[in-house]
Amino acid sequence: QAYRLLATVMFIVAMAWMLELATWHGAAAKIEIRASKHSQALLHKLLAAFCDADVCLDKSLNIVQHAPKLGALLLRNAAFGEPTSIRGPIHIMDIVHPEDRGLL
Repeated sequence: QAYRLLATVMFIVAMAWMLELATWHGAAAKIEIRASKHSQALLHKLLAAFCDADVCLDKSLNIVQHAPKLGALLLRNAAFGEPTSIRGPIHIMDIVHPEDRGLL
């Protein structure tokens, strides 16, 4: 009887410890996400101050957010960079002059 009670208490303690550990990991992940978003916002502000246009690219070098300043520099519409259902995402090399593509 005593061993069964001891095993039950140990099981409850282990489960409580695992729950607390999972809570800590979740909180740490939320803090990291918040810090990452803050860093991304600061970087965007810094680029906006120093550059004529800033562009967000994915791993495939497709423009993932609309880039109104880039659209204005290229004399295109303000929604430049937004993927459409007809055309799809815009690859950054599609807007680079053919002679300059070797430099990138």
